[in-house]
Amino acid sequence: MLAQQKLTKKPGRWIRWLIIGISFIVVLLLLAYVGIGIYGANTFNQDSKRVRDFGLETPAKYGLNYQEVSFASSGQSNLTLRGWWVPKDGSQKALILVHGRDSNRTRLLPLSKSLSDSGYNLLYFDLQGQGQSDGDRYYFGQREKEDVTGAFAFVKSKGFSSSSIGVLGWSMGGSATLLALPLEPELKVVVTDSAYADFEKVAYYRFSRDYGLPDFLLPGIFASGKLLYGLDMNQTRPEVALQQVEGRRIFLIHGDKYGCDA
Repeated sequence: MLAQQKLTKKPGRWIRWLIIGISFIVVLLLLAYVGIGIYGANTFNQDSKRVRDFGLETPAKYGLNYQEVSFASSGQSNLTLRGWWVPKDGSQKALILVHGRDSNRTRLLPLSKSLSDSGYNLLYFDLQGQGQSDGDRYYFGQREKEDVTGAFAFVKSKGFSSSSIGVLGWSMGGSATLLALPLEPELKVVVTDSAYADFEKVAYYRFSRDYGLPDFLLPGIFASGKLLYGLDMNQTRPEVALQQVEGRRIFLIHGDKYGCDA
């Protein structure tokens, strides 16, 4: 009788330990997923190689006079953005140049001489969280769109007509420019190179390629980014913004090879 009781109790005890063990593993996996999400969100939108000292990389390198300028990002960001104004005597045309991710205004300097010779006043500036501008993070266009509208307002304040101001944007800077269009009805002429239509799709396309990690980690990173830093993937979709505008001159440049730096 005692032996029978021991036999009947033993399976129940093992089942309890098995449930406890599985529950422990599940909790550990969930904690690991949350931890990876928080770590990923903390590093995902920071320029780890941010350059603040440009040295000799200025418009003067290309034989152009320039002025150090600063202005505010519009909207809630209200951060101070810093850049260069390259005047062109006798010209009433201006171009705003917007760089991409993990970059700064110096990236676009090789274009300065040809654009100036073509008769344009030029505004180079650092997006928030990059270069010498204020901020610690970038937002894949969600907040940078307000940097673009702030730059547009700055050029207008120098006496330029809105119809004579254009924007050239590259990669993330191009997407930020497209996202700015619904915010600034007077911005009529835009050229972008390698701008993405939906950053979330780009992230899924590149995540495993760039980091060698599985895509199922991304939802945790996105959720943590939204909760901790306000980074909302729904606000990084230029394809949606373009549906809200009309009567603009927009030239989109793209290639068929992988290489967008976002």
